[in-house]
Amino acid sequence: MFVFARYVILRNFLSLEVMTADDLAELRSEEKVRIAGKCTLEGRRYMVSDGDIIRYKYAPPSSASTQDDATLLSNKSTQRNLLSKRTI
Repeated sequence: MFVFARYVILRNFLSLEVMTADDLAELRSEEKVRIAGKCTLEGRRYMVSDGDIIRYKYAPPSSASTQDDATLLSNKSTQRNLLSKRTI
């Protein structure tokens, strides 16, 4: 199940919403951090720093693509290939 969930999230990845713990502690809410402009949208290649708070944004899969993915992931060699890839 973990392999399937990771595959679906990576395949439908949109962006990362990143803020620092210090900014959140100072402003006391995520909404205030966004209004202050201290929350950034980052891509797949973002290097996480100590103190980052990250919200992953991804598009939910359609039911048709989920069924196709389940069929694909039932193959053991496909599962090994996905586990060997070290993306995000």
